[in-house]
Amino acid sequence: MKSAQADGETANRGLSASMVADMATKKYTLTLPEELAAVALRQPAPVTVFASDEDGLRKLCGDHVVVRGL
Repeated sequence: MKSAQADGETANRGLSASMVADMATKKYTLTLPEELAAVALRQPAPVTVFASDEDGLRKLCGDHVVVRGL
């Protein structure tokens, strides 16, 4: 698995998958949008996610994920 830094997209990802993975290993409790962002960021582009909180998810995912409202 490539790291976010290795693929050169870290600046465009918002909350990177590696940051979320690090939070999970340190026993932080993740919210559902954070977990959804982590899964979406691990997928090969293009990725589209449908969510009721579009703005919040866009902040977490950056430009790597297309967020559509429900």
